[in-house]
Amino acid sequence: MTNAYDDVLRLLGSGSKTLLITDFKESRKWALDYETVMAGQLPTGLPPALAASAVEVLRTGYLKYIDYSEFSPTEPCGVQYLLEPFFPRLSMVILGGGHIALPLHELGARVGFEVTVVDDRPSFANPSRFPRAKAVLCESFERCFDLLTVNESTYVILVTRGHRYDLDCLRQVLKYETGYLGMIGSRRRVAALREIVLAEGFDAEKIARLHAPIGLEIGAVTPEEIAVSIIAEVIQSKRMIRPQGKESRQLKIKWADWEADVLETLATGAGGPVALATVVSTIGSTPHEAGTKMIVYPDRRVIGTIGGGCLEAEIISKAMDIADRGGHKIVEADLSGEAEDEGMVCGGSMKILLEKLTNTAIKAEHLPLAAGVPVKAMPLPSGCSLLPRSASGGCDAKIGPGALSSLLDGLPPPQDARLLVGYAGSDDAAVYQIDDEQSFVMTVDFLPPMVDDARAFGRIAAANALSDIYAMGGRPLTALNILCFPQTMDMRVLREVLAGGAEKIREAGAVMAGGHSIYDQEAKYGLAVTGLVRNDSIMRNNTPRPGDRLILTKPLGVGIIMAAHRAGAADPDAMRQAAESMQRLNLYAAEKMRDFAVSACTDITGFGLLAHALEMAADKRSIVFYPRRLPYFAEAYAYAADGHITVASRRNRAHLEGKARVDTLPFPLQELIFDPQTSGGLLISVAARQADELLAAIRRDDPQAALVGEISWRKDDVIIMSDQ
Repeated sequence: MTNAYDDVLRLLGSGSKTLLITDFKESRKWALDYETVMAGQLPTGLPPALAASAVEVLRTGYLKYIDYSEFSPTEPCGVQYLLEPFFPRLSMVILGGGHIALPLHELGARVGFEVTVVDDRPSFANPSRFPRAKAVLCESFERCFDLLTVNESTYVILVTRGHRYDLDCLRQVLKYETGYLGMIGSRRRVAALREIVLAEGFDAEKIARLHAPIGLEIGAVTPEEIAVSIIAEVIQSKRMIRPQGKESRQLKIKWADWEADVLETLATGAGGPVALATVVSTIGSTPHEAGTKMIVYPDRRVIGTIGGGCLEAEIISKAMDIADRGGHKIVEADLSGEAEDEGMVCGGSMKILLEKLTNTAIKAEHLPLAAGVPVKAMPLPSGCSLLPRSASGGCDAKIGPGALSSLLDGLPPPQDARLLVGYAGSDDAAVYQIDDEQSFVMTVDFLPPMVDDARAFGRIAAANALSDIYAMGGRPLTALNILCFPQTMDMRVLREVLAGGAEKIREAGAVMAGGHSIYDQEAKYGLAVTGLVRNDSIMRNNTPRPGDRLILTKPLGVGIIMAAHRAGAADPDAMRQAAESMQRLNLYAAEKMRDFAVSACTDITGFGLLAHALEMAADKRSIVFYPRRLPYFAEAYAYAADGHITVASRRNRAHLEGKARVDTLPFPLQELIFDPQTSGGLLISVAARQADELLAAIRRDDPQAALVGEISWRKDDVIIMSDQ
């Protein structure tokens, strides 16, 4: 048996409208996807006549509470079914970041859409330009669909800057089923584009559904007026459905929304016995609409609300009675008296269904369907892709070094003398002195996914956070999880992420002590880690000795490989190698370097090799690299040559302008040294006389470690490329 509410969440996460059927006679629940319902398929044991009602509920978004006697007059009254619709969160993708997109994204967010804006021009694809957007992508219109989740709950609007870009967008979006597709342009231009995509073999029915010219005809002229006309048409498309069969007019539909905290509590097992209150119908003005739910615990705690005040207190008391004795019943609530007493606008009435739930009662019996109808398998966590939800992955999402520096400028300096290392030196972690012998070393790091596999993502994010402790010469003690998670994603994916993180925490010899989680538009995970370091062993990132040699413990190029993977160009073996590298702790190299004359250390992450080297050089030193000796993934070099690079590498390159001469290097090698690394290796400055011995020791666990450069006193350039 599986949990029906868990099934609802997973189906919503896949983009499917979902129907939850409750059979109160048998105390069973089923979650069915849109295709199953619209095909008229029901689990065995349910009356076939229920299929028409199921279709109506998913078409209109209005729940139904049905007596069994409607279908079988010989059966006694009182046997009922509850048919509840759940619709996915709506998203809006605006292709083009010009003048119309500005008011359009604002209005889209205001009417309930999660808005993503795409443009290939950095000056237009700017989050500060679109503050209400969930995401702003700077990517070509052809490749941006690799970063987007597009399904029947996605409303796509084409407002690009020209005919050629509209055609690029059309060719991509017509590959998907969307809730709405509209394109700006004159009738002549639109007709020409329609003919082109028809000639190229795209689905004629999809092309016919294209809203173009876009927007309702209201005589709009200004960008703001045009945006209003577009949003009006979007709302019309969302709220009205075309008549079918004998229907003579369009039907107005309700977008069946849901409260995430209530549904997710039910999905994970409410912890019973508890009672569930569901508003099944309303008349007049009421504080909440049909479908609203509230979980009631025996101690009168609740999750969710049906309106508050005396009404809710009365319902809680009745719900507690149901939780004690079981069963279900309908209660009526008249708000007119309370509304008048408390000066409320609402004054209608509600019917509220109360039912007892236990961890067993909310399990869904997946019975065989009617003869000849296969049971549709639910997707497993391993099949849930994390990447389409994330605009950027891993340390590619970090704020650039230049922007970060300007953000920190002007903050008041810390006054506590026991803070031995703070943010002023751009070091890897903070160090706070406990006594004369040891100090706490503290860091926090979290990031969006860079791989599809949830457990691997958890391992990588944890290894990335723990690395800062190792770079400072410390040993981790405790770790706190930091988690952001979409409301519609499968909760078992969440458990896989946390399990992966827990594996690396245990491997590091630390204790997972708790954490904090919030809802967000995309998954993010990481750790806040506290460790210990001896005061005479604190490792800084900006104290290398001139004459020291530099050792890099992991190969470069994971950011490039991830970029190629998002574009569908990465070889599976290259992905496997990159993922294995990112999951490997820097613990083993850090343990080795404690026995050697190491003067400085840092871990290579989102700023790339050269920007971290720039921090190491500080004010008085230069870093001399041996480009021919740099370790990197061969596939990453090839992918960079093909143009698979990251936005973060461009930021890193701009930050190093005038500080490093790299123009003599092949372009792919340039990209490798600017490439943002997630859970990258340690860059260790060690006495020249011990470099070979330390390298040999590190290679026993990290075989691709290499001697990559040396430290010198400051020369004309901070970063220098040598022919060695």
